[in-house]
Amino acid sequence: MSTVAVPEVLIVDDQPRNLDALEAMLAPIDCRLVRALSADEALLCVVRHELAAIVLDIEMPDMNGIELAKLIKQRKRSQHVPVLFLTAHRVDEQDVLQGYGVGAVDYLSKPINQEILRSKVGVFVDLFTKTRALARLNDVLQAEIAERQKAQAKLQEINLDLERRVEERTAALSRARDEAERQSRLKDEFLATLSHELRTPMNAILGWLAILDSGKAVKDVYSALAIVRRNADLQAKLIDDLLDMNRLMTGGVTLEVGNVEVSALLQATLQTLRPSAEAKGVQMIASFDHPIEIVADARRLQQILWNVVHNAVKFTERGGRVEIRGGKRDDALEILVQDTGRGIRAEFLPHLFERFRQEETSPSTRAGGLGLGLSIARHLVELHGGTISAWSGGAGTGATFVVRLPASARSDPSARPVSV
Repeated sequence: MSTVAVPEVLIVDDQPRNLDALEAMLAPIDCRLVRALSADEALLCVVRHELAAIVLDIEMPDMNGIELAKLIKQRKRSQHVPVLFLTAHRVDEQDVLQGYGVGAVDYLSKPINQEILRSKVGVFVDLFTKTRALARLNDVLQAEIAERQKAQAKLQEINLDLERRVEERTAALSRARDEAERQSRLKDEFLATLSHELRTPMNAILGWLAILDSGKAVKDVYSALAIVRRNADLQAKLIDDLLDMNRLMTGGVTLEVGNVEVSALLQATLQTLRPSAEAKGVQMIASFDHPIEIVADARRLQQILWNVVHNAVKFTERGGRVEIRGGKRDDALEILVQDTGRGIRAEFLPHLFERFRQEETSPSTRAGGLGLGLSIARHLVELHGGTISAWSGGAGTGATFVVRLPASARSDPSARPVSV
């Protein structure tokens, strides 16, 4: 296809002098003339050039103008090119109809009136120029439309992303507000619980000290002193838990690791908790491998065991049972604590190891304590590189806790504060 800006007109005649005459007639028109002396040359020119019009002699050897026009019109790119027939004799009505049938736009008889020829070809050239200009303008408009659609699509995408971000930010703010309200509520509940839990043993201590200080006769002084000691120990445990939680939150706890015989720690834990269990009528059953040795912090491991087993005893009703099993599993220590107690509701399980969290119950069934034991146990287990998990079928079905610790723990003096 020609790339010149000037419109091109194909002139076809088997006589060179006729082509010369046509060129002279059409010279004033702003177009480029393309010559063809045969039907084959004309077809080749149609393929190579983008034509504004074709001036075609009907009478040619091998293939007449009507047959050639028919072939030209069969080609998609050239089917709309106007064809002007030239004839040296008067054509009858049937030939005219045949010419129009193959796509001719007009007939001119020789000798040709050059003014008429220039006028007709000039119209076709002007129409071609304007059509091509409109096509270019349409291309520009289509490109602008495509760009605008692309911009609109991008704007819509930005708007959707902005709306999504606003929704996410709103949801995040809502969650943050809910969490802040929850934390505030938990803090208030904790402070009330702390006040109660600290005051209870203190009242007992102060009450018995007042009696002893009054000089009144006390039937069993040793029993009174035992009560004072028990309540003092209880208050000391509450204070220790608070201090431990603070150290865990600030990263102040490091492990002093060494070889630990776990079965001995389990035995010591059971002996410590057995009086509490017997006072409640709770049976404690232990079954663990002997000996079990790992590298860990003995004091912190003892604290983990005490908190988990004590929790099971505390939430098991009279006549219930707490079973403790321990042993090596896949080069790790696994301790399972299973009770037949009140169980844990499914919605509370995800919050079980959070600090200051206790499942909401009626005042008559509240187990007491600050709700720190399991949280402390979890953080100490994680400091050892282990895991602690819990499972329960729901209220009244008991609960199962599983502690897994690696066979060898390493203390990291630069450990960051534990996430609480």
